[in-house]
Order: sequence, then C-alpha cells, then structure tokens
Amino acid sequence: MTANAEPSKPKSRESFTVKAGSIELSVYSYSRTVNGARYPTFELVYYVPKDEGGRKRVRRLFSDEKKARREAQGIAAKLSRGEVAAASATGDEIAAYGVSAGQLRPFGKSVSLAIEEYLEVLRLLPAGVTAKEAVVDFAKRRASVRSEISIAALVEEYIEAKRKAGLSDRHLKDLHFRLGRFAKQVQMPVSGLTAPTIEKFLDGLGVSNRSRINEIITLASLCRHAVKLRYANSDLLNELAAIQRPKAEPPPTLTWQPNEFRELLESAPVEFVPFLVFGGLCGMRTSEITRSDWSQLTADRKFIAVITRKGRTPARRLVPICPAALEWITPYIKESGPICHTDREDKIVSSISTRINADRARNGVKARFQWRNNALRHSYGTFRVALTGDISRTSLEMGNSPRMVTQHYLQLATKEQAEGFFAIAPRTGVVA
Repeated sequence: MTANAEPSKPKSRESFTVKAGSIELSVYSYSRTVNGARYPTFELVYYVPKDEGGRKRVRRLFSDEKKARREAQGIAAKLSRGEVAAASATGDEIAAYGVSAGQLRPFGKSVSLAIEEYLEVLRLLPAGVTAKEAVVDFAKRRASVRSEISIAALVEEYIEAKRKAGLSDRHLKDLHFRLGRFAKQVQMPVSGLTAPTIEKFLDGLGVSNRSRINEIITLASLCRHAVKLRYANSDLLNELAAIQRPKAEPPPTLTWQPNEFRELLESAPVEFVPFLVFGGLCGMRTSEITRSDWSQLTADRKFIAVITRKGRTPARRLVPICPAALEWITPYIKESGPICHTDREDKIVSSISTRINADRARNGVKARFQWRNNALRHSYGTFRVALTGDISRTSLEMGNSPRMVTQHYLQLATKEQAEGFFAIAPRTGVVA
C-alpha cells in the first residue's frame, strides 16, 4: 500500500455508552490499518436537529479512549441542556474557534464578546456599508482631530462664543432651544458626527420645510465651529453641503393697514409706543429696537443709526425717521437710555394685545385683536417700496437684499395707500 492509500475499513467493532441527563451516546471502537500499521479508533456518532427541519448526522473520530469518553460526556451534557449549536460543531469549527480566541487574546476580548460587538456594529451601519468601511472612515476623521469633545460640550462652548460675540438674548435663546435638543438626542463624540446622523435627527423632528431649513442652517454653523477648532474632520462640512434642503414657500407678508396701525399706536401702553413706531414707520427688526439706545438718533432727529452685529463685525445703517414717526416719539426722546425696556417680545405683544382688547370691550367691539408676527416690519417694507418705487433704497434702509424686497414687498400696495400709512400722526391729546 502506498503512503496515500486510504485506511482499510474495520471488519468488526465494539461499543460502549456514555450518558448525561436524558442523553445517551454510543462510542464504537475498532482498529484501522494505514500503510500496514494498525491504529485504535474510537468513533462517536450522534444526531442534532437542523434549522430547516430534520436531523443532521455528526461523526467524530478519536485515537484515544479517554479523550473519546471525555468528549462524548461533554457533548451529551450539552445536548441534555439544549446547547445544540455547541454540540454540533465540527473539528474544523472547534479549531477555528481556538485560533480566533488566540487572536483576540491581546485585545482582551473573548470570542463571544467580539461577536456581540460585531453584530451591534452591523445593526448600526447604514445599508450597503461594511464594518471595515466604517472603521476606515472613523480612523480618518480621528487622525485630523485635535481633541475629543462631546456634542453637548461643543454646544455649550459654541453658544458661549456667540454670547461673547454680542448676539442678542433672543438669538441665544433660540440657539439654546435648537442645539440643546440636538445635544440631548445625539449623544456621541463630535469626531464621529456624520451627515447621515444629522439627517436622522432632522427626520425625527417632523417639522415643516421652513423649520427644517432653519435647523440645517443652525447645525451647519455649529459644525463649522467644530471644524475650525479641530474637534471634527473637514469632510463633515462637505457632507453637510450635500444634505438636500427642502423647498419652502415664503410665508405670507402680513401687514397692518393704516386704520389698524393707528389703533395699535393709540391703544398700546405708552412704554411700547416707540417700539411700534420704530418697527412700523422705520422698519427696524425687533432685535434691533430692543438693543437700540436714544443716543443713536442723529442730531437733527431725521435718522437713527442701527447697528447690527454679523459675526464679530458690526454693520451700521441709517434708517430714516419720517415726520409722523418723529411726532410719535418726541415725548419719549432722551439723551440716552434704551428705547425699549425689555427684549421679551412675548411680553411686549401680550401687553399691547391686552390693552387693545380692553379698549375694544369698553367700546363695544366684539372682534378680538390678534397680533401678526413681523407685520410691523412687513408693513414698512410694503408701503416704503410703494412710496419710493426704489427697491435698492428700501433694501438699504431695511438691511435686506434687493431680492428679498422684491420677493416679499413689491407691488403689494399703491402709492396712495403708502402715503396714507406714513401720514399717521398722533391726534391731539393721544400722546402724553
């Protein structure tokens, strides 16, 4: 017989049984001849259930009786406990398990823990992305990161930077709301932040297209801050740029008609009359009014210098004060001091609405007054461009782009209506 000859089949064989619990297994012993030499052989045969139904035959060979008995005892015990997978492992599978255990030992990981972590990774990965691709991408991001920081810590640092840059309390409050919600829902290191993670957060908000756009703008600013300070890889900005922004129809341009604006001026609490005048007859933003001081009026009182901070650079523009506006504010003008004593728009609106509704009730008017958001500034833009016919001039006075003026205010009122609006002057005895 050559060296590669198959071993001869046994002519006779004996057996002994091994039992554990309710499971009893048989081990057959016989001799085999290989290349003229006889070798003792112990054969263990048993059956385990298949996942797809039926049974699977498992055959194990041993050259040592003690080892055969020990293995048979262990397998019988596993089968009695219902550990079918472990009992049905082949010799090659057991050898592979040993190799894997040895490879994981330097990392302090067991085979079971490694499998558990790998399965968790697979569950977290987007469809079509392999674990290796995710790790390579993560390693690339980490390589350019100066230090690790959580999203919550980044948000806190970012808002503090904006506060030092002079942003209004109203703007800071909005950042606290939007970014605080983001930090609460996305708890992870900044270095691991990706566009898909941000998109998943946005999808969970269930907000309108306009609100989604605002959220994207705010988060993009936060991410730019993170990249600038090397808390995140610059690739994050490229990913953000690729996020699809939904189309949002511009909100309706709500205005106050001349008779409505007169009611506002005559019924509002006196401390908020300048607020209404600078908003409706000068087109200033609420945040600009609440930050302005009487000292910003020019010497001839024909203009007010409005200072708007954009980043660290203050932008300055002169807003005209029409004769009617000057008549309304003259009783309140001081050398210096805030034009409005609160930056709480909700408090201003509530006070004005309460006073107007009280006046209506006394006069027998059943219709309730309803505040219109941004209608003061919208009224100015609508009537100012109708009065002057000059888009560039109106955009300069309002601190807007010509495109915004064209889109929101052009051809919504006649010149005659505009003349009536800017001629609303106080009646005798109305202003103290």
